[in-house]
Amino acid sequence: MEVFIMIGMGIDTGGTYTDAVVYDLEKREIMAGAKSFTTREDLKKGIKKAIGKLPEELIKKAEQYLREQGQIAAEAEARRRGAAGEIKTEISVYHENSRIESGELFLGDRWRITAKGSIGI
Repeated sequence: MEVFIMIGMGIDTGGTYTDAVVYDLEKREIMAGAKSFTTREDLKKGIKKAIGKLPEELIKKAEQYLREQGQIAAEAEARRRGAAGEIKTEISVYHENSRIESGELFLGDRWRITAKGSIGI
């Protein structure tokens, strides 16, 4: 039997270190954490290194959860509009300095996430 838990991921790009944590939202406790040096010239590099140090099974669960929730939302919207074909979704994460688009979910002060998709009819 598969047990589902609600987990979140937090990223902090500090002056020296970039921290990444996986957080159990129900228990309100950190499940895993990792550090890497902040790469000021390209913050994505330091973020990827920190995330890469987290336990792989937790990262896979977080990615799977995001994909499933994006797919569920896209399918619900497609059904509402009357579509009956294949539905594809894409999850993207943006830094606060990137261009703002409609339909985005803001994550804290600096990060936001958007889900885009296509519907085959």
